[in-house]
Amino acid sequence: MVRASPKPRTGRATKKDLHRIVDELPTSELVAAQRYLSYLQNMGDPILRSIEDAPMDDEPISQQELADIRQEAKAARRGKTGTPIEVVAKRLGVKLQR
Repeated sequence: MVRASPKPRTGRATKKDLHRIVDELPTSELVAAQRYLSYLQNMGDPILRSIEDAPMDDEPISQQELADIRQEAKAARRGKTGTPIEVVAKRLGVKLQR
């Protein structure tokens, strides 16, 4: 049975309106609704939006980059993750203020 929903208000919606719509969705549409709502949620974050909009990096990985990736993967498997800030600062030629 299809229920007639009230016309959506133009210009504004409430969480109550959205909850009602979600409650009335057929089970077969829940995955699509979740994906779309997650997309909308992420697009409100400027950093996530810029990552999403960034072009694909199509440059080949150098042998040095591949070796670095493998080295970091081995360290992660041993429980060591990340690079200490002191090492990063030294590589970038930045002096840390204490």
